Amino acid sequence: MAKIKAVLDQETWIAVDVPEEFQAIVLSLSSTDFPVNGMEMPSNDNNSKLSEDGVSTSQESAHSTENNVENSNGTSTTSNENKVESTSQTENSVAGHVRPVAQTIVLGGVGYHMVNCGLILLKMLSEYVDISKCLPSLSFEVVQRVVEILKHFNTRTCQLVLGAGAMQVSGLKSITSKHLALASQIISFVHSLIPDIRRVLFLKIPEARKHLLMSELDRVTQGL
Repeated sequence: MAKIKAVLDQETWIAVDVPEEFQAIVLSLSSTDFPVNGMEMPSNDNNSKLSEDGVSTSQESAHSTENNVENSNGTSTTSNENKVESTSQTENSVAGHVRPVAQTIVLGGVGYHMVNCGLILLKMLSEYVDISKCLPSLSFEVVQRVVEILKHFNTRTCQLVLGAGAMQVSGLKSITSKHLALASQIISFVHSLIPDIRRVLFLKIPEARKHLLMSELDRVTQGL
């Protein structure tokens, strides 16, 4: 809890890029067989694509080197452009689609702009899911902790952005419409993620305890 408190108080509410590992976490939570640490091994098709791209990239690099020998002017620029292009092609091949200009995290077919605290929250939730999976005896306590974190995240986000608390805590000069939009995106993302979190965590909860925890999680969902 102390970690998410500190992260929220330091948040400047600026959109950040989303590394692929966080998208992998979302995909793993949405799948039935979720792996530990929220990481998913690439499929054979992706491996073959990556291998083909690796060969293509090597060929492009060799071709770029030949061009550099023949053309002394602008060699560095040409080489760098080829590297950026080949890297972009490889990433797009692995992802299966061309990335949008404003990078988002996709959940349920919807793209959400993220800020730093949103990514850290997602990572923390993934770690709690891993604990629940590896140590079923702690599942009840894990769900309680997740409920507490989600409650605090929602309440503190409202205080910092809607209540303008970020102007005192993190030094923002003002709360703009962009800050409000980003906060709304993060809360919407968390709200959409809760059903997957609930499904995964409650797999290890005894039936006798499920009702109480489900009602607590439902109250959190309604408050978002």
